[in-house]
Amino acid sequence: KRALRSFGYENSRIDGWWASRRIFALPNGHVWSNVSPLARNLAINHVLATNQAALSFQSISTKHRFPVHLLVAGKGSVCGESSVAEMQTIMPRMKVERYPSGYHSIHNTAMPHFLAHIKDVVDKAASDTSAIVSDE
Repeated sequence: KRALRSFGYENSRIDGWWASRRIFALPNGHVWSNVSPLARNLAINHVLATNQAALSFQSISTKHRFPVHLLVAGKGSVCGESSVAEMQTIMPRMKVERYPSGYHSIHNTAMPHFLAHIKDVVDKAASDTSAIVSDE
């Protein structure tokens, strides 16, 4: 906990990671963390601090027609409603799936809902020949 606090994480967030098993004890007594403070730092300074993501999203929206799904966690998400609205403005065809009980790692914290959604996406893609991606 002390190591993660040194990167500026709050106790409540660290406790949430323990509860959601993003951090857990190994049988040998060591602790494993699926949280990477250095990756977070890179994302904050090189992705979120620029408009490159929005430019790339705009480019994808205009150049390609494949289905896009946004999966939004309901607890502790960095994806706020204004960001969802902005993405929907850029890409109106984007489908938004909300996971009210899910944390950042939706696949772990809302697994039944997540698996049902992914199965639905795959089933629809398998039966929809209009979603085939071009070679552009």
